[in-house]
Amino acid sequence: PRHAVSAAELETAHGVPGKYTVGLRMAEWAACDEDEDVVSMALTAVRRLVEAQGLRYEDVGMLQVGTESLLDRSKSVKSHLMALFAPHGCANVEGIDCYHACYGGTAALLACANWVESSAWDGRWAIAVCTDVSDAPKQYPFMNGAACVAMLVGPDAPLALEAGRVSHIVHEWDFYKPVGWPTMGPIVDGPGSMEVYFSCLAACQREVEARGGGTFVDAHDFLVFHLGGGPKFVRHAFESAVAAAHGEGSVGEEEVEAMFERLVAPSLRLASRIGPMHTAATYVNLASLLLHASPPVGSRIGVFSYGSGAASTMYALRVRG
Repeated sequence: PRHAVSAAELETAHGVPGKYTVGLRMAEWAACDEDEDVVSMALTAVRRLVEAQGLRYEDVGMLQVGTESLLDRSKSVKSHLMALFAPHGCANVEGIDCYHACYGGTAALLACANWVESSAWDGRWAIAVCTDVSDAPKQYPFMNGAACVAMLVGPDAPLALEAGRVSHIVHEWDFYKPVGWPTMGPIVDGPGSMEVYFSCLAACQREVEARGGGTFVDAHDFLVFHLGGGPKFVRHAFESAVAAAHGEGSVGEEEVEAMFERLVAPSLRLASRIGPMHTAATYVNLASLLLHASPPVGSRIGVFSYGSGAASTMYALRVRG
């Protein structure tokens, strides 16, 4: 979105000096104005992607949307995006919305990848869109943010999705938005939600290791985590991953800090100026890594995606140029 508020000014207004800038490692929070929402952001992101890549709308055969910011409990956000295709006579575009907290963007991306790899693929491109506005629950007034990402999916991609991904999906009540709830801010158990995140992270790590994929923190050149509440939360998640890989307390604080700065920190530069963004978070972090670390060809990027409730997937991307 176009607008942002300074974390330093916000913590002063809230009477909590240092909590947001130092405690949460935030610089700004992004926010939609009254004329912006998940649909307008998605329309802009898809249009820019198509134009930047020199595509025709008729070259796109699948469009999947991940969001938890519904405008309607029946009509999909994807159907709104077809307004971009209609002037070009295009309506034969597969895909619909994927809905599960912050995980919907990953579900959309995997659906696109599966289509391109399937016998149903007709040679056209797929686009995965992640678009969300994070409305803060009353007890966590700093958990606001908004973002949209559009990703082009096709053969011979510069970022290759490797085989061997694992998922961990369970039934939890750590974060939810019941029908009839007066706002889009969730009912959330903050400490409980953190524990579910860490539990899913550990479960995916164990499964990857059991399949011979090595430890998450050691088998990749860079790491991307789902953002959760913000950059400080990712630091805790990384520490949890290191402890799971090497044992609690077996890696010194200085070494953990050096590992974090090398493997993870570049992925959080954008998030520190946006804030929580639900489905878009993992892929804004991936974009931040590509912008600020410039991973060389041959690099392997480990990705952990998570959505409360709870669904998670761990996978790897190979940089091919």
